[in-house]
Amino acid sequence: MILSTPQSPSTKKDALISITEVITNHLSVSRIYIFGKRLLINRQSSCFSDENQDNVLKSHFDLLVFTIKSYPDGIAFIQDQIEKVTEGSSSATIYLHREIHLQQLTEKQSFFFYNIMKSGNLIFKNSNYYFNSIFESETAFKLFN
Repeated sequence: MILSTPQSPSTKKDALISITEVITNHLSVSRIYIFGKRLLINRQSSCFSDENQDNVLKSHFDLLVFTIKSYPDGIAFIQDQIEKVTEGSSSATIYLHREIHLQQLTEKQSFFFYNIMKSGNLIFKNSNYYFNSIFESETAFKLFN
């Protein structure tokens, strides 16, 4: 079994920037938090061949995205776009939530959201339609080490 080399921290950072750009180009986003990342193995095998095929490591990110508007059609298109833009090297699970609904959370829901938010994993913030790049701060780089 042959594995490709894992992505370096700068490659993960580039993938996350690309993912953020795809999301913000398609949705009215106020904030994006990352709360999970892992490497997935894309295993290719065939019952007709004994050849060893390369396994590809793929970065996967779990993102909590707060939006200004609601999106009843879902976000499957955006997840497909992420795979396309990153040429299959990265994917994301997007948890989409309206900013205004934070005030209506149950106790269990608020535990989930506020634990993600307080841990400092903010990667995108849009205040009054002004882009603040969180990637330039020192705290953002702890995600990639």
